[in-house]
Amino acid sequence: MKAVALLCAWASCVSLCGAAGAEDYFSQLSQAKKFAEEKSYKQSLQAYRNVLGMADASHWDFYSAACTAALSGEMDVAFNWLQQAIDRGWVKIDHTRKDSALVTLHTDPRWHTLLGLMQNKIDVLEKDYDKPLQQELENIFASDQNGRRQVIAVQERFGPGSKEVIDLLRTISRNDAENLQKVKAILEKHGWVGPDKVGERASTAIFLVIQHADLYTQKEYLPMLRNAVKNKKSRASALALLEDRVALREGRKQIYGSQITKDKMGIYQVSPLEDPDHVDQRRASMGLPPMAEYLRTWKLDWDLQAYKKSLEPGAGSMQ
Repeated sequence: MKAVALLCAWASCVSLCGAAGAEDYFSQLSQAKKFAEEKSYKQSLQAYRNVLGMADASHWDFYSAACTAALSGEMDVAFNWLQQAIDRGWVKIDHTRKDSALVTLHTDPRWHTLLGLMQNKIDVLEKDYDKPLQQELENIFASDQNGRRQVIAVQERFGPGSKEVIDLLRTISRNDAENLQKVKAILEKHGWVGPDKVGERASTAIFLVIQHADLYTQKEYLPMLRNAVKNKKSRASALALLEDRVALREGRKQIYGSQITKDKMGIYQVSPLEDPDHVDQRRASMGLPPMAEYLRTWKLDWDLQAYKKSLEPGAGSMQ
């Protein structure tokens, strides 16, 4: 398939063997999360041990595993994994302080030591930040997200076609237009700004604004995002989302299965997808979880055979 063949260009740093290994990693990680959601903490702990033994394990994996260990009463293991999370770049200190899963660790002297180490790492990371640019992008991030976070609640309260919803959507559209002009100016002056210069959330604001722009703008900045991913200034998962969105808007099938749409009955489903049999391999290569795990956040099940059947000519609303 032509679209699948392009994957080598989009994710040149990932070999087929690496993608297969990443798929196994995400499969193990999904199992660990599922056990944790079911409060089967001992089983989750063992699954996390399998995950942390893989080269792909991230600081977030070690942190999540530490939460499971704390909930299992394995205090020494929890502190060990928290330390490893910090060593690998975990710096979300406010999140860590407030996480109820870790509350049993608060009375241990090691807790304050770890928080101190995390704060030291934050101070080092932020020493060379462009603070004015970071603040500008933080403001753009808030402007982009605040209205969108209200949509569902306003729809449920006033109805989908209500004046309140229409006014909110107009506000979001107006903010998007203003944010796009600001981000274009930033990209013109600084290029794609990575987390090393402004922090993770501020850097993500650039992607969000481009993702919410018109097709012409998305296509204009897609090559810049590809280079940003190659240079570690943005996540491959962000690129996957934009690749999918552009493909669908151009009338092609998406590659990574990131885009969800409503059918004629108002039911959410995965938008037309290229080569569904190998989508989890492609998702793994871009740092995305398997389709089954992703769709659980939409309260959907991933039935590969049923989905493939829905793509057949004459199958209905997917065509």
